[in-house]
Amino acid sequence: MSKGELKTYDAAGNVISIAGQPIDSGLASGTFLSIEPASKDWETKVGADGEVVRYKTNDKRAIIKLTLMQTSSGNDILSQLREADLASSNGAGIGAFVARDLSGRTVARASACWVKGAPTVERGLEAGEVEWELECAALEITVGGSTRFGT
Repeated sequence: MSKGELKTYDAAGNVISIAGQPIDSGLASGTFLSIEPASKDWETKVGADGEVVRYKTNDKRAIIKLTLMQTSSGNDILSQLREADLASSNGAGIGAFVARDLSGRTVARASACWVKGAPTVERGLEAGEVEWELECAALEITVGGSTRFGT
């Protein structure tokens, strides 16, 4: 790689789906996707004499925040998943989650993801945004860069 190499990112090139339902329109203009692991991969503990032990947490849970325009049909999809989950005792609102950046190499996926609760609803003169909070049990994520211009 040479210095000054040109790379490209396109926000419209992000593919997001939950329970097989694509969230393909109405993404917020600012940060529309945030994925945060519930725990670090490693933690430490120190003993009375200063000895330090490092241990693997094995916690692969993650909190996903998805911010949509209030007009997005994705709000309907997430509301329906939440309602199905509340109406049944068998996890009817749980489904696979996938987020992929088509202009790069970042991919996040989980086989079990669900809506944590109803979002805060606000209305005003201008169209607003709705932030949904999801949780997944075992996130697999690869954070990669963007593709080079011309490839």
